[in-house]
Amino acid sequence: MRLFATDEGGLRIDRIDHGCMSLLRETPRAGDPRGDSRAFDRLYPRPMEDSEDDLNDDWTDLIQPDLQHLFESNNQTMQRDLDTAEQNEKGWAVEISASHFDAWISALNQARIVLASRFRIGEEEMTSELPFQPSNPRDFARLRMHLYEAVLGGLIHLQMGDLEAE
Repeated sequence: MRLFATDEGGLRIDRIDHGCMSLLRETPRAGDPRGDSRAFDRLYPRPMEDSEDDLNDDWTDLIQPDLQHLFESNNQTMQRDLDTAEQNEKGWAVEISASHFDAWISALNQARIVLASRFRIGEEEMTSELPFQPSNPRDFARLRMHLYEAVLGGLIHLQMGDLEAE
């Protein structure tokens, strides 16, 4: 997989193998916290201590729906971009316009947060060289998180001007 800037200021990812493309397409599902209260609480934390139930209720009623809508919109933007991916003899390729960077960053980061919470994966575990068993759901979640981290890194480096056009 290669990541590089486009002449228009976007990001092109090419030579994406079939497995990585499948994982990228599953990003919205990976970032869905439904059914996991710990992951849900990680994405939508209560802003005040429990003694401030009225303020927390206001947050839940007024702010949380907008956050949920924003997360959903970001996932849809990423999915639309992935729907335009092209396949050639070297794998898949997708271009991300600069105007979609924030949506991709949000969707990828949301998926990393949910996976880390759901599988109880800490930062130390992500940076160590632990053995990998593809049949182990927890190890597979770590693999997904590393892929998302690589794409996030490309987007961030491009925004900082550290990624060159090919």
